[in-house]
Amino acid sequence: MPSRKAPGPDGFTAEFLRSCWQIIKHDLRCVFDQIYVLHGRGFSCLNQALITLLHKRAEATSMGDYRPISLIHIVAKVLAKLLSIRLAPRLNNLVSNVQNAFISGRSLHDNFILVRQSTRLLHQLGAPRVLLKLDLARAFDSVSWPFLFEVLRCHGFGNRFLGWIALLLSSASTKVLLNGNPGPAIWHRRGLRQGDPVSPQLFVLAVDTLGGLFHHAVELRVMQQLHPRRAIPTISLYADDVILLCHPSPNDIATVKEILQLFGRASGLHVNFQKSAAALIRCDTEDAAHVVAHLGCPIVDFPLTYLGIPLTLRRPTAAQLQPVVDKVAGKLPSWKAWLMNKAGRLAFAKAILSAIPIHQLLVLAPPKKTIKLLEKIEQGFLWAGRADAHGGNCHVNWRLVCQPIQFGGLGVHDLERTDLALRMRWQWLSRVDADIHGMIGIPEIGEYLRLWHMIAETVLTDARDSIRWKWTANGEYSAKSAYLATFHGSARCQAWKLTWKCWAPPRVRFFHSFANLDRCWTADRLARRNLPHPQRCPLCDQAPETIHHLLLEWPFTREVWHEILSWLRLSCLLPNNDATLHDWWCSARHDTPRPMHKGLASVALLVPWMIWKHRNGCVFERATPSVTSLAATIKEEAGLWARAGALGLRAILRQTWDVH
Repeated sequence: MPSRKAPGPDGFTAEFLRSCWQIIKHDLRCVFDQIYVLHGRGFSCLNQALITLLHKRAEATSMGDYRPISLIHIVAKVLAKLLSIRLAPRLNNLVSNVQNAFISGRSLHDNFILVRQSTRLLHQLGAPRVLLKLDLARAFDSVSWPFLFEVLRCHGFGNRFLGWIALLLSSASTKVLLNGNPGPAIWHRRGLRQGDPVSPQLFVLAVDTLGGLFHHAVELRVMQQLHPRRAIPTISLYADDVILLCHPSPNDIATVKEILQLFGRASGLHVNFQKSAAALIRCDTEDAAHVVAHLGCPIVDFPLTYLGIPLTLRRPTAAQLQPVVDKVAGKLPSWKAWLMNKAGRLAFAKAILSAIPIHQLLVLAPPKKTIKLLEKIEQGFLWAGRADAHGGNCHVNWRLVCQPIQFGGLGVHDLERTDLALRMRWQWLSRVDADIHGMIGIPEIGEYLRLWHMIAETVLTDARDSIRWKWTANGEYSAKSAYLATFHGSARCQAWKLTWKCWAPPRVRFFHSFANLDRCWTADRLARRNLPHPQRCPLCDQAPETIHHLLLEWPFTREVWHEILSWLRLSCLLPNNDATLHDWWCSARHDTPRPMHKGLASVALLVPWMIWKHRNGCVFERATPSVTSLAATIKEEAGLWARAGALGLRAILRQTWDVH
């Protein structure tokens, strides 16, 4: 159980149970001993809940725009979690393949792929079909308990397990929070509490019965098969999201309505046809009239939104995916972006902007125009803090920015490669599940006849052949490994571990990544851009200013390095004029005891950062270069880093830092 989930009416969280277990374990065990033998008298005092309302959408104006969430007493929540843990491993065998919600190993996107492939096959067939997107009214709140227990009994659950479920449901009461004040208690007689760990699994078992009804209707020829040659499922379920495919004939439409009404009377899960929708596939106006007359649901056109993804009969266009682009643009923090440095914008772009399209990229192949629009928003936000940026704002080529950090980039997701890696999952699953024997025909065998003779001399075991993914240690496909595989053959950046794996503030890491790419605005870079620049280093007036000269070669810099390394009592040599910072760090590690390696890495990032800031002060604020002043500033900053969490740096400092 998550430690800091919102507490129920008792005010206790799972963190309290873990922290005070030695004190409360005896009392809690006594409670569950009584529950085990179904002695539930008085359990209603421990099964109370508070209902709070969460917005379903930003512009919530009616009660239907809110989702009720139950904040449950910690003891009842523990009981529900225990039942959920016992039930979860069995769901995969109990629930049909058309229902994929809340089941380990199944995905929401499996439903979408199934529905999309089915609709496209039916569209290619050319015969009229109807897709019904059904809305189950107040689904979780309406489940009939007698129906639920009958379903559990049919699945083979014993009386004791049913008794535990009955105790959890029948003893529950809820108070509605209004302006922070709980109202009178409401005793439950039907429905499942949202927020209860076992409720989603019980709901899935209950609603899966609907899939069985339509499956039997097709088997008994009460409804017609959708495709003459392919076994296309009639229904797809994801929790309470229901998609039905059927013929537009009056008989099939009437059968669909009768089955839905029968299921509603038995389970309490009634379909709200006014909020449902019908999409026609190769249908004429007469077919549409049958649908409206019998079901009363509105007719909509493709694309329609299913599970948050546009469902189309062909490859989606840029116009159809424009809502995804608008959603990413809507997440930009507007004026707050001006208060964020580039390191903060980089973190926001990686964690928020790149993550929003992932849900769609898993199953869609977006046009390049959509990819470019999304990348333009990320690029503009990173460099300029707004949705667009011109070339002068962009310090690094975007393709380099999108490379992984181990290849010298900034680690922003390349959306085109991400889309490829995510959708490759379906190819992998199809190959893993397919029977690979007999896939090669006679001509191919003849072409590789010598190879087969060599294979015949190999002694094979009786184990079945399997496909392994070469980019992971366990041989299983992962989107991350597939994404990194698209960069196979790219030159690796030697300094990436020093830059990104050592403790330092994000803005310092960002500076070092720029220094590694030679993107700092030193005199040599100004010269390459034909911008005004000094002919020699403005601080030493001895050599042209480069980032390497500034951080390692400059005599002033070497004095600073000597002062800091002596202060830390590190025996390593000063950075060599001809070596890079990463080369010096690697050689210095050999002369430094192992417990000091992390601290040395932080020093290797801290000193160049402070030198760069000192240089900028001298250039732009006319400050005077001073080794003593800079060394004192570095020592003070090192202490602040140690207090902020740089444990490796704390280990090599001469003082002992107490962090509270």
